[in-house]
This record gives sequence, structure tokens and C-alpha cells, in this order.
Amino acid sequence: MSHDTSIKLSEREKQCLQFAAEGRSSWAIGRELKISENTVNYHKNALRKLATRTRVQGIIKAIRLKLIPDPSQETRRG
Repeated sequence: MSHDTSIKLSEREKQCLQFAAEGRSSWAIGRELKISENTVNYHKNALRKLATRTRVQGIIKAIRLKLIPDPSQETRRG
């Protein structure tokens, strides 16, 4: 499988996707990052950059492209 290395996500977009990958809601992500839930949802712009339609698809693609760490791998190391 080829990896598209041209996809650039902002740090905030990566944070939002990472927290979503950990199962957090938009509300919880907003509280953690001290931004509004609406702003978290705005960062779904990352889904457009990743050419995906859903948050789950975006998370999977971001993990496969190594844009965010795989949370299942993080817990195994711990």
C-alpha cells in the first residue's frame, strides 16, 4: 500500500484526531484542548484533507499514514 506523504495536518487537527482515536467525544476533546466543541468539529477539516467522510475513516487513514500514533499500540507498550 502506498502512503500519501503530501497530506499535511495541523498540530491541532492531529490532536483532535488522536483524542478521537482514543474514543473521546468532541465535547471531551474541546475540554482537554480548551477549545469549543464547535472548534473541535471544525477540525474535521482534517477529514477533507484525508479524503475521508467519517471520523473513523479519517482516524484509520491517519494511523496508516503515521500522522497520528495507533492508540492500540500505545496501550500495549504501557
